[in-house]
This record gives sequence, structure tokens and C-alpha cells, in this order.
Amino acid sequence: FYSSEGFLVLVGRDVQTNDMLVNKHMESNDLYFHADFDGAPSVVVKDGQDSGEETKQEAAKAAVSFTKTWKAGIGSDNTYYVTPDQVTQEPESGEYLPKGAFIVRGDRTYIRNVKVVVAVGPYEIEEDTFVPLAGPVEAIEENCETFVEVEPGRTKKSDIAKEIRSYFKDKGYDLDLDYIVRSLPPGESTVKRKK
Repeated sequence: FYSSEGFLVLVGRDVQTNDMLVNKHMESNDLYFHADFDGAPSVVVKDGQDSGEETKQEAAKAAVSFTKTWKAGIGSDNTYYVTPDQVTQEPESGEYLPKGAFIVRGDRTYIRNVKVVVAVGPYEIEEDTFVPLAGPVEAIEENCETFVEVEPGRTKKSDIAKEIRSYFKDKGYDLDLDYIVRSLPPGESTVKRKK
């Protein structure tokens, strides 16, 4: 997603995309965000060292929202960010590093009690071509004319995606159902509000 300040924020979905984000797309002026527990996605803010507090907060929300925190129904968690030179896949002698994991060395800047929240909206990637954009409400509201806010709940991801697709279709946006499913956080959800 694009932050409300216009910075591109990339969120890994699994071991392969986390690896790709860090090893192929992360550059020296970016920022790396991670929730403070194992299994959380890697989040990279492009040119993040030039970003403001709003972008950092939005990246932190993405780092905790697209994790097991969502699945567990936990309302908030802690996250941190570091510069790219602090992130490595090279363990010290005697350390073991599972596939897709990274070691963060040095000081971390923590953002505490980050609220779990996600919105999905139709984003125009080229004239009359829209894809679902998912991220913190502030970022989606800034970049999409309409959106649906979701929170952890008890409805299957596929059913929530159908409800979102139907809502957007009524608004004139025909989004691919599979793309909507892939844009949602892991686990079950409920629709909090539609705009």
C-alpha cells in the first residue's frame, strides 16, 4: 500500500515473499519493520528514512495486522523498525536461522501497543484498472475513494472477500475475488464499517 504521506509500504506474505522483500527490494534508504514475535511478516518502507511519523505508524500497523495476532484476535501488539544494514541472514557461529528468518542486530526503535486494523479499497493502477489495496485505514482512505474496514472476527476469509467484492461492485468497481482474498489478513474477520 501507499502510506498517507505517499511512501510505498511492502508487506511479505510468507517465507518466500519475506525473503524476496529483504534480499531483492530493500535498499539503504528504506526502513525495515517487524512485529515483536516470530512468524510476523517483513515490512519494508521504500525511502522510509525520509518518511514522517504517520508513515511509520501505518507501517507498524501493517506489521502487526498481517500476522498471527489477527488470527488470535489480539487487539494490539508491539513492533519495531531498523535500518536495512541491521537486517541479515548470516547467523553468528553457533546460531541457527530457519528458512525465511532474519537476524536484527543493534538498537531497535519500538512502537508499542499498535492497534490491529485493516481496510481494503479499490486502487487505480492504470486508467480504469483497479486492484484491492489493503493496509491501515488512514492510508487506504487517502488513496481510495471507497473502502471497507475489517477487524478480527468469526467470518471466513472467503465470505468476507465476497461481501467486500459485492460492496465494491455496487459502487462500480469489479475487483477480482482472489485478489481480495489475498489482500486480507490471515484468519477470520468481520466487517467493521463501509465507506
